[in-house]
Amino acid sequence: MKRIGAGALSAVLVLVFTTNDCRALTFIVDSVADSGVGSLREKITQANGAAGPDVINFDIPGAGVQTIVLLSSLPTITDTLEIDGYTQSDAAPNTLERNSNAVIRIALAYNGVVSGSNGLSICAPGTVVRGLAIEAFETGIFLGAGADNISCASGSADGTQILGNFVGMDPDGNGSGLTRGIFVNDSSVTIGSGIAGRNAIGDYSIGIFFVGTGVAASVVEGNLIGLRPADGAALGNYYGIMLLDGTALRIGADNAPNRIANGFVGILAYESVVDTTLYANEFGSHTNLAIDLCSKVICPDGATANDADDGDLGANGLQNSPEIFEVKAGVDAFVISGSLDVPTDVTNADYRIAAYWSEACAPAGTGPGEMFLGSGLVNLSGGAEDFDLEVLTALPFGGVLTTTATSESGNTSELSECLIVPTDSVFHDSFE
Repeated sequence: MKRIGAGALSAVLVLVFTTNDCRALTFIVDSVADSGVGSLREKITQANGAAGPDVINFDIPGAGVQTIVLLSSLPTITDTLEIDGYTQSDAAPNTLERNSNAVIRIALAYNGVVSGSNGLSICAPGTVVRGLAIEAFETGIFLGAGADNISCASGSADGTQILGNFVGMDPDGNGSGLTRGIFVNDSSVTIGSGIAGRNAIGDYSIGIFFVGTGVAASVVEGNLIGLRPADGAALGNYYGIMLLDGTALRIGADNAPNRIANGFVGILAYESVVDTTLYANEFGSHTNLAIDLCSKVICPDGATANDADDGDLGANGLQNSPEIFEVKAGVDAFVISGSLDVPTDVTNADYRIAAYWSEACAPAGTGPGEMFLGSGLVNLSGGAEDFDLEVLTALPFGGVLTTTATSESGNTSELSECLIVPTDSVFHDSFE
């Protein structure tokens, strides 16, 4: 069977995929219509019927943003599919280190009853969504559930990647969201990867929501959550990331922290969350906490005090946070002196201490952690809990320093109490 090219007619494509040819097909959206020939709705339906991974590209006539106004949720994606909005004329992924200059030319908007609506619903493994602006839907992208909001089988969206999208905002980065930006249900996924894959997720009650044991090992890195992409201005998400369940998730990376600015809590973790790294992120102002690890059903529950020998239970084992005594700043590095209370049976365990700078301490007395400065390992035992950690980056003078601790299994703590940074003391070579 000869593979049909990108410009082939829809009718011919239908004939191709009904022959059970499993080779990947490329479907072209060339209409902003809700349905019918050339529409996104039609192409998702066709791709679902074509066995094997397929691609949807865009070639809608006209310059500038092309907005597809939907009258109902799109069909659930049930077969592996790549949807690439950057194939539309004049679209381009982000190239900035911190904000986003992505040029989005394909937008999904909704003109129906918003309650219960999804921008995209994904129940297929290995799906990729990039280069779309997904405006006002109750859920921007629902992974692991259908357009009817009924859960798919556990792991149905495993390996899906959400890259370089504006979710809960228009292509200019203005907020337009409602309840959930990205809802991950019982599947292991990647949200954001590298500069070009940075998502901007804003103006929602919950930016990203994880639920179900199948979300284990999901990765969220390098995104703007609750921030306008062009200038980093806060949009006002209530919760940045909510983790109802999860084991061994990674939220943030040393070279790709998420930037999270929300009205209430940055990252909220319920008691079923374990071994989940949360340290490599930057947090704007919050009325509650940057990271809140909950110990009971009531969540959020505010700052958790350290306990002797770190024996309490809850999200991430309620990992104790460091107590920092002193910071000495050099020209291109600084040294933190502190202590971390660890279990008595711990011997020669490596804990990762991460440092954050903020202009001022948050009302709760911890964080907020506006600038992630870096991290390093300290080796501790139950009878040797003091540490000195050198961080190889310049420390801004003034403001406050705060830290987190992450155990060898990946449990990250809440942020520590703040330490005032000296404004006039610089130790040049030996920090002495």
